[in-house]
Amino acid sequence: MDSGTLSRIFDPFFTTKKAGEGTGLGLAVVHGIVKNHDGVITVASQPGQGTRFQVYLPAQPGEIAEAVAAPSETPRGQGQQILFVDDEATLALMGRIALERLGYKVDSYTVPADALTAVRSGAKNYDLVITDLTMPGMNGTDLAEQLLRLHPDLLIILTTGYSATLTWEKVRALGIHDMLLKPVTIHGLGELVHRVLTERASRRP
Repeated sequence: MDSGTLSRIFDPFFTTKKAGEGTGLGLAVVHGIVKNHDGVITVASQPGQGTRFQVYLPAQPGEIAEAVAAPSETPRGQGQQILFVDDEATLALMGRIALERLGYKVDSYTVPADALTAVRSGAKNYDLVITDLTMPGMNGTDLAEQLLRLHPDLLIILTTGYSATLTWEKVRALGIHDMLLKPVTIHGLGELVHRVLTERASRRP
């Protein structure tokens, strides 16, 4: 990398890829994780010679006790219809497969406008929409606003890898039910989806 690129690689949303090919959030997320653990990440790079990242984390004093609690089982769905939206084709596919394995029926889209058209058509009654925040053409909050105009009671979960300007309070003020931070695990996704759907079901008469 040249010096100009090197100086910005940890900036959120900075990317050298073309529009639609990347979000520029990967290194920003890594930097945030390392910093939150009181660590330091350094990088050295020269064009044609490669790049080297080094991560330094504080040493853990004493012995680390082994975890004894068994991981909880991921809750399963009961065939609820979910709409999953992410402009990254790989993430959209992974989200659909993960949710289908957990017992949900899932439609996935990489273009927010197409997802909006699907909802507007009324062909399916979606119980929940999961949408990425940063997408070209229409971001996740804009999509949520359009969807809630059509169906004010529609449940929406926003996924994002960077939340410096978004808090849970701001998200819910937009009418979005909850937010899930990337990187997303199958267990974390399953837990949140189950909780959101269960809370809605418990409030119905």
